[in-house]
Amino acid sequence: MRSALARFRRWVLRVHRDLEIGDHVLQYLFMEITRGCDLACLHCGSDCGNGDRSGELDASSWLSVIDYAKARFDPFFVITGGEPLVSPDMDAIAGRLGELGARWVVVTMGYALDSAAIRRLASQGPSRLTVSVDGLRESHNALRGCIDRHRRREPPGLP
Repeated sequence: MRSALARFRRWVLRVHRDLEIGDHVLQYLFMEITRGCDLACLHCGSDCGNGDRSGELDASSWLSVIDYAKARFDPFFVITGGEPLVSPDMDAIAGRLGELGARWVVVTMGYALDSAAIRRLASQGPSRLTVSVDGLRESHNALRGCIDRHRRREPPGLP
């Protein structure tokens, strides 16, 4: 019994070592392009509610990251934040991803989406658009720290 356990442990350590020293190709690159957001979501790990945006990369820095990652790894890019659609760099970032033919997605709370934003994003070729909703009205409002921000005054028409 003891020798079987010892053999199992050696096998696990060997597999673990092989996994640790093997190639780890970048498949997904999550780019938190801004901490800008006017919500105070309980589950947010981005510390967006404090208004401090110091230390954020500028557009040229993000474009350099995109160029390097696309050429070296060709990952799936995930644009997030804060609320990425409020970033002044969003159009430049989306434009570069579109120019490069990258596979990418925007993760948004959806409130900044209107017909113009949807058309602009669609023209830049995202693989998809993810709108984060945290349940029905009461639970969504409680988790987001706001009242009915999931409702829109203008229905976002699709291009």
